[in-house]
Amino acid sequence: MTDTNTLELMKRLEALEAENKRLKKKTGNEPQELIVTETEYKGNPMLEFKRANARPFSIGVKKLEAIQEGWKQVQVFLKKHSAIHPDDAEQI
Repeated sequence: MTDTNTLELMKRLEALEAENKRLKKKTGNEPQELIVTETEYKGNPMLEFKRANARPFSIGVKKLEAIQEGWKQVQVFLKKHSAIHPDDAEQI
């Protein structure tokens, strides 16, 4: 690689890093409130989770029971991998 190509690549890398920083900055727009609704799918009860800026998803009774059974592990996982604190997660 020539020095010119290396210099151009370094400039492009710096520009991409600056853009990445800009995109990661909080814009002041906090995520919209989570809306949880009870729905039904093929006669089975479901909970649907919606946020205005995200695709909704649904969970049935069996999966919710499994989550409830493993809730302590869920809290440990959230504490390890996200900015959500276990106390905040209980508000869901």
